[in-house]
Order: sequence, then structure tokens, then C-alpha cells
Amino acid sequence: MGGPELPPLPGPGGWPGPVFVMGATGRVGGEIVRHLAPTGAELWAAVRDTEQATLPPGVRPVRFDVADLETYPALRGAAVLFAMWPPGTGVADLGRVFAAAREAGVRRVVFLSILGAERLSILPHRQIERELEASGLDAVLLRSGYFMQNLTGIHAPEVRRGELFIPSGQGRTSVVDVRDVAAVAGRELARPLTAPAVRAWSLTGPQALTFTEMGHLLGVALNRPVRHVSPGPVTFVRTVTGWGVPRGLALFMLAEYTVARLGLAARLTGDVETALGRPPIPFARFAEDYREVWLPNN
Repeated sequence: MGGPELPPLPGPGGWPGPVFVMGATGRVGGEIVRHLAPTGAELWAAVRDTEQATLPPGVRPVRFDVADLETYPALRGAAVLFAMWPPGTGVADLGRVFAAAREAGVRRVVFLSILGAERLSILPHRQIERELEASGLDAVLLRSGYFMQNLTGIHAPEVRRGELFIPSGQGRTSVVDVRDVAAVAGRELARPLTAPAVRAWSLTGPQALTFTEMGHLLGVALNRPVRHVSPGPVTFVRTVTGWGVPRGLALFMLAEYTVARLGLAARLTGDVETALGRPPIPFARFAEDYREVWLPNN
């Protein structure tokens, strides 16, 4: 557990300095930007194309690409950094980012990892955590469960068809709302700077659900059935790559859902409530809040 309840977000003058957000138009980074923009924090949104990025008013787009060392000077002047592992990059790439961040004067890195990374040393997430731990920076590890919002992104077309095509069997998965992850990340980014240390939060919602149960709750929100279909591994990879999912991502998804099928993804923690001083968002509320995403005309 990361520690006691984190202090609330400060006003415009209470931040440690500029906040650099990697993946600022992605699922988690984008939610962090939306969450922090109203606070008056100086937000630098890392994007590959500053002309095309759609960001809240007052947020500064900066060109940054983990694979392009020439963009790393964009880190100069930032005080804190939200970092994640972009698809298609390697552990060494993130190690270079952390080294560049330290050289640029960044004091703290909040890194988005996955639940149980500390026990799964074979995963890139744990290897990246080690790079950060060795960097000398103040390090915060957000080890997050399965994002509920995965069902509003890559799986949304299935839900619109009344289906969840996920090879998890009847294994349970601890799910977490990205809005809770962003809220914890925001408070860690805002926390007053101290001597470098390593803190870790294991972030889950209040429930570990099967995808059959998730389909039922989606069906309640949509007032129509959403059934879970659990295909075999080969069928899953062949089908989702046929939908346009890159093969590497399809294999990562298969590994993630296999962990659930084996009954190894059901761990729950109280870290969201500890960090925020309120209960985490349950799946039923998520389904109601996002129901328009799965309407047939979207």
C-alpha cells in the first residue's frame, strides 16, 4: 500500500511545478489531463502531433515520442512526470526517458503499471519499475487492475453487438475505473516534493467480476442482453487481428485474459479508498455513466 490518504488537489499556486503527462490523449493520460485541467495546474500534454491534439483549454501540447530521442528536451522544466509504457516501445526506451527526466530536472515520476507486477518479473512493467527504482527519482508505482474503460474502447463494437468476446472463461477479474486511477495519479503528482523514495499503490475497484457478470451489468444499463463468449486462444487472436488489432497487442490481451481464466486476476485491495478517502467506483455505476458509448448509433 502506498501510505495514508493523499492530500486533496491544490489550487493554482500549490503545485510543485509543471506537470508533464505522457499519453495525454490516451485512456489514462487523457483522464489525468481532464481531471487536473480545472485545478489551474500547469499541464504539459505529451503528444506526437501538437497540431492534431484536442486538449482542454489552458493545457500546453508538447511534442514527445518515446522512440524519438530528439523530442526528449521537451521534458526540460517539468517538475513531475506521469509515465506509461507506450505500445511498441521497450524497457530500455523507458529507462532512457527516466534518465532524460532526471537530467532535465524532473523530481518525481508517477508510473502506470499493472496489478501484481511485483510478482511478475517476466513482464515489461516490472522491468520498467526496476528502471525507475534505480533512477534516483522519487517514484510512484500505480499498479492498476483491469480498466473498466477497456470496454468503451477496443471492446466497444462487441458490446454494441450484444457480446463480450473475451477468452477469460469464468475466471474473475478485479476491475478499476480509470477515473479512480487518474484521481490517485493526480494527487501523487500534486504531493509536495520530498527526498526520493519508492511508493506503490495497488488499485482495484470494489469487485472482482467474471465477464459474464460484467455483461449482465452492461445489459442492465443498456436494457438489452450482453452475453459473454469465451473463445479459444487461436480463435481469439485470429478474430481480433482480423478486426485490425495489432498482433502484438492481441497476444498481450490473450495473456491478460488467460491470467483471469486461471483464476489469478481476482485480487482486491483498499488502496483507492485509502488514497482518496472515498470508495472506488463500482462497475454498475461505470456502466450507467458510459452507456451512450454502446448505443447502436455510435
